Amino acid sequence: MSSVSFPKSSEIYPPCFSSSEMEHDDEASSKPFISISSKDWKNPEAFLKKLPPKPEKLLNFLEGPCPIWGHKRCVAKDSHFVVPLIRNVTIIVNSSPVTEFLDLVNLDILDRASGGSGLKFSSYKNEILKTEKNKRYQVLFEWAVMTRTVLPGTRGMPFNVQEGITEDLGYEVPSVIDAATCILWEKRCSGSAFYNNNENLTFTRCREMIDDCYVEVGGGFSKRGLEIDLSVQEVFMTGMAGIKMFQDRFYSLKAKKPQACK
Repeated sequence: MSSVSFPKSSEIYPPCFSSSEMEHDDEASSKPFISISSKDWKNPEAFLKKLPPKPEKLLNFLEGPCPIWGHKRCVAKDSHFVVPLIRNVTIIVNSSPVTEFLDLVNLDILDRASGGSGLKFSSYKNEILKTEKNKRYQVLFEWAVMTRTVLPGTRGMPFNVQEGITEDLGYEVPSVIDAATCILWEKRCSGSAFYNNNENLTFTRCREMIDDCYVEVGGGFSKRGLEIDLSVQEVFMTGMAGIKMFQDRFYSLKAKKPQACK
């Protein structure tokens, strides 16, 4: 029986968090507010112990048979990578720290400040950024697992077919911010460049739509950055990644509107 092979990846080292004000109940009162800064993105290894531990359900998933390639004796940790999704970013404005929601613009700044490639937007940049306008998260922090390549049977297929395959396998269709964050964070932490152009040029479609076209992420790590573009037709290089969320219940809270840190 042939075996499936995936690039090796070292353990993910999440970014740190800082204390600030947060809407919370009594049960969550001991949990600090989580935000990421450019310093944290540059130095992920030093902050591993400051994040909440991975939930038991996530650990069990990683050690269990892969739901996609398990028939090839593959365990999930060999076909997925793990990323902490932090919804807030702390930036400096007029010498003072200000907390904002992590969007594509701030993600690009974080990665480039650490020596990464950042994001390369197509000519549809303004339209793509508008898809994030007024976005609010119900979860301030969660762990995500993302497949290391697009799901079988999704390359070159219409979106509804890709979505059906993804959901039938028990995954979500990724958002553009989650897909880009996962790919860039894994590259930063382990050096593994997934969804690249080294062999088969690979993009994952995302759930955001502009003028009947879905946004896609991938295509390599050139000096110009991880590509974010519109998927205008069904081609082999465009498939769909699978993503799963594993929440820390203490952070499953309605996010406040970001404000200046005190």
